[in-house]
Amino acid sequence: MKINFNYGKAMSDANELDNFANELENLANNRIEKVIVDLDSVWKGESASMMINKCIIQKEKVFEQASNLRKYASGLRSAARQIKKAEEEAIALQKRREAEIANILAKTESNN
Repeated sequence: MKINFNYGKAMSDANELDNFANELENLANNRIEKVIVDLDSVWKGESASMMINKCIIQKEKVFEQASNLRKYASGLRSAARQIKKAEEEAIALQKRREAEIANILAKTESNN
């Protein structure tokens, strides 16, 4: 019995999700924040405040998406560990059963 599950690939994919989350946070911390600072320095008035508030809301949404990606990565890691453990247990059980069958066959042959 062979279960085709690539634990390394699942963990690699989880790391990719974390890396993408880091990139999103860097985007929010650097580029969006720069836009906010730049807008604040060159644009005054009610419409400027509205635009800055929209940028702040978008920045928060980017952080939320980064957090979601980290949750997905964590879930993927957890599922991968559970699948790997189940696969290892299934293989161990199969080996025990094969050994039991071999012992039964050996006893049967020796009795004949």
